[in-house]
Amino acid sequence: MLPELLLFPCAAASAVGAQSRLPETVSNQVMPTNLRTLATIVCLAAAASGTRAQPAADPLRLTLACERATDGKLRFTLHNVSTTPSAAVIGFILANDKLYFPAPLRLTVRRNGVPNTEFEYTDPSQPAVIAGRVDPWLVALPAGASYSVFLPGYFGPSPTSIRELFSSPADVQLHLTTQKIGTLGSPDLRLIHIWVGALTSDWIRLPDACPR
Repeated sequence: MLPELLLFPCAAASAVGAQSRLPETVSNQVMPTNLRTLATIVCLAAAASGTRAQPAADPLRLTLACERATDGKLRFTLHNVSTTPSAAVIGFILANDKLYFPAPLRLTVRRNGVPNTEFEYTDPSQPAVIAGRVDPWLVALPAGASYSVFLPGYFGPSPTSIRELFSSPADVQLHLTTQKIGTLGSPDLRLIHIWVGALTSDWIRLPDACPR
């Protein structure tokens, strides 16, 4: 037979915090004081491990907005919602600070009755072959600051995809994965504390969310 301690229900021990003691009986049997005390310790430890606080919330939040109804152009904004400064690499820069490309970006499209679909972001000004210098698109955000990016490109296989896509109403959600600096940029930049992770915006309704 298993020791009585192993049969003690931890659900009963959950009352310890409110009552400062265990019930005197378990399954109509009296539990010795030393076993009740040991059971309390075991159950409280188990409860602590099962209710451990979730990791701190991400310091950055991503929002999505429709910029123009005519061609379905979108804009995203990165918000530092923490109380300390943060920074993130949201893409890369080419041509000595002349061309900016957020990457990687994905758009999820949701309609009732059909599976969700995903589309990668394409900027037609991005060269097929990159021969020169590549710099990180590093955004520094003091506490409470925001940084907004207009997306001149398109989601889908062609520039007309977005108009065809939203010929009927749909909900959309943007996904941005920030990057490490890696070997890009100067050694000094690599000393900056960079937040790396995946961000997802709330859903917005298109074309309803677009300005008229």
